Amino acid sequence: GMYHVLGGTLSAINGIGVDELKISKLIQRIETQKVKQVILDLSTTIEGQTTTHVIADKIESLQIEVTRLAQGIPIGGEVHYLDENTLSTAFQARKKII
Repeated sequence: GMYHVLGGTLSAINGIGVDELKISKLIQRIETQKVKQVILDLSTTIEGQTTTHVIADKIESLQIEVTRLAQGIPIGGEVHYLDENTLSTAFQARKKII
């Protein structure tokens, strides 16, 4: 596999838009190197989630698999110490075991 560093996340309040990140370079690499799958690993902040969705929208037409790393409760984490957003994400990403 290969890595691609975007150089941050989108942030309107900090003046970081699509042009300030290396999203176009990512798309160029996907097209020229015949990438079959992109796994996104951005922070779980609003900025990270927004950046994830923008990237997914931009590469949707390339007809490749786009996934992101799982999010939620860490192994060994105690439920009563988790914030509301982490719990919500964990509920949304739950998997059937039986």
